[in-house]
Amino acid sequence: EHGSLGETLGRVLLRNNKITQDQYAEVIEWMTQTIFENEQMRFGEAIVELGMLSAEDVFDALCEQVQRKIVACFQWETFETSFEKGEDVLEGVGNFRCPVETLLVEGIRVHWNRERLAPLFPAAETQYPLLAMSAGDLVDRFHLNPDEQIFLSEMDGRQTLGAICEAA
Repeated sequence: EHGSLGETLGRVLLRNNKITQDQYAEVIEWMTQTIFENEQMRFGEAIVELGMLSAEDVFDALCEQVQRKIVACFQWETFETSFEKGEDVLEGVGNFRCPVETLLVEGIRVHWNRERLAPLFPAAETQYPLLAMSAGDLVDRFHLNPDEQIFLSEMDGRQTLGAICEAA
């Protein structure tokens, strides 16, 4: 529900060079003028109405914005959750493509360190991890860096997770 200025749709479009700074300013100015006419408009609606981007371009940027917001959640040390049962709970909520596994990897990569991960390992450190798919497929899927690739290559079922982590 909350985010920083850098996570706004306009900033995502600027960062990806989909719009220029001048276009950004033009959209903001136009949105400000429409408020005086009692018509509130969102950035995405405004930029499409002004003909600067297509609705598809805006949707793609919204998907990226949602993904950035999800990854940012991994920095929280404390949080609260609630769940609502029901088939109509998500009725009317937009559906944005978010590759869940990739978001988990990115969130942990960006916002977690060894100390933060440590409590997750004691129960598994005596286990012998074996990858469910090829290391090459995982490298491609998650864009793993060289250190992560080395770590992954050790998960061949011959060493405990504790030994792999100690060596890393």
